[in-house]
Amino acid sequence: PQVSTEYGMSVLLLKTSPQHLLRSLQLLLSEHSILVVGEVSAEVTAASTALIDLLDPFKWASTFVPLLPSNMLDFLSSPVPFLAGMIMGAQEDIMVESESEIKEAMNNGMAVLDLERGELLTLEKPRDVFGSVLRDTLKGLTQRLNTLKQSCNDSALNSFSAFIENGMSAKESLALQSAKLAIRDHFESFARLFDLVGCSTRKENARMSSSRSALETLKAHLYFQQQLLDTQLFAQFMDEAERKKNDRLEALKGETGMKIAVWAHAHWKHKRESEV
Repeated sequence: PQVSTEYGMSVLLLKTSPQHLLRSLQLLLSEHSILVVGEVSAEVTAASTALIDLLDPFKWASTFVPLLPSNMLDFLSSPVPFLAGMIMGAQEDIMVESESEIKEAMNNGMAVLDLERGELLTLEKPRDVFGSVLRDTLKGLTQRLNTLKQSCNDSALNSFSAFIENGMSAKESLALQSAKLAIRDHFESFARLFDLVGCSTRKENARMSSSRSALETLKAHLYFQQQLLDTQLFAQFMDEAERKKNDRLEALKGETGMKIAVWAHAHWKHKRESEV
């Protein structure tokens, strides 16, 4: 079973809202620190790892600690952006509200994704750069997952042990994959930073009821894109894109390129002859 792409994704969808999930991803893309907290270690680690996967096509370029020991709260004062998970609750005698280290880290910009409350706790309210279409899509898929979860006692959505034993059903996997692809499709528009039309999908444009709403949406995208430009995450993305481009050019110059050219010519010639 795919722990991060399936179970971790299901935890994020079922234990948080689409709004808080998307805001968490937005903060990570702009290299803000996030602490994922919950009472179940499997849920915390899987959800934290799933957040990393959902940044695709970007890659998290900073510190990642899937499960931070409760006696290492000093780590939260790190000047380097991080994504970390931590077990909290009555059984660990650690609560978000009562820990001075957590409060201080939040004052310095860290956000807390609380899986038990289903909330993103942050002093900074990021502008919405995703629009209603993506939120509505995730909301519908979450409702679908809840229906599947309630309809089967052995559903992998009920617990980590059920997931390991049974794995996701075809319908559950389809809903999770659809959610991931919806997020990736939107994130790819951020990769085209200077294509203003790509800042929102056609569906979003169709739903904008006035020029004022279109302007506010565009402002939010431009503000977020400026933040993204200044991150190591984006610099790494551009370096990787340049490397892949150079690899393709080198391949075309060599034996591989010659084979492709010969195949393409033969394919074109066969097509022309069949048309005659």
